[in-house]
Amino acid sequence: ADEIYTLSGGHLLLAQRASEYLKTHGPGGLLSAADSDEFRRTLLTERVYSLGTLGRDATAMLQVASFLGLTFRQDEILCAYGGQDGATRRLLRRCRDERVLEYERSSYHFVHDLLRQYFSEAGGGDPVAIHEQLALCLRTLQPGDYQTRCVNALRAEQTTEAGTFAVQAALQAHRDGAED
Repeated sequence: ADEIYTLSGGHLLLAQRASEYLKTHGPGGLLSAADSDEFRRTLLTERVYSLGTLGRDATAMLQVASFLGLTFRQDEILCAYGGQDGATRRLLRRCRDERVLEYERSSYHFVHDLLRQYFSEAGGGDPVAIHEQLALCLRTLQPGDYQTRCVNALRAEQTTEAGTFAVQAALQAHRDGAED
């Protein structure tokens, strides 16, 4: 039990998966997992692959979501993922059912940052292209959040836009400080 807790990082979903892994592969497979991060990735990868096409689609969507952060709004993922809204909503529901995401007041959040980290690397999408799409969404959904738009523009390798947003964010901070 202590080994499962250590390898799962205390995350209940991963502890359950570790227990299932132990039943399937025996104690040798569990004990040979020298690196707990690698073991967690193995558990998550096996679970995602077991979902077939749904798992691949969910992984691609969750990679985009991971770039939005630990918490993200439904309108953000619907815009940024680029799939049909109905299909994206079904994927979000399935991710809730699988206890990868939780939903509260029109926002989703990863149940643990380990999952967000995993999906940020697992989707296979081009991070720059994802951030380019996010830039378009942020322009519509958060036009006055210059700091977020600046950081995203840097990650999208849009340095000119990032510089413009940095100046706008500084001016906004100055205005906000002057109003206090």
